[in-house]
Amino acid sequence: MLRSIDEIAQALAAFAKSSSAEQVSLRSVWALYRREHVKRLAAPEMADLSWQNLEQYFGDLSETDFNQAAVIE
Repeated sequence: MLRSIDEIAQALAAFAKSSSAEQVSLRSVWALYRREHVKRLAAPEMADLSWQNLEQYFGDLSETDFNQAAVIE
């Protein structure tokens, strides 16, 4: 389980390196996470609701833009 913004940013950067895309957004990471992991949650609809609230702020951020400063804004 990821515990800090720095760990999330590192995981996002690792995902971007393994992707053939030029730039990876949190939206694309969410799509992968949802497809692979959300179905195993006790309440997947809560994960979807959380993402709906976060997407407007973080969805377009890339691995290089996602950091503690972006979260604080």
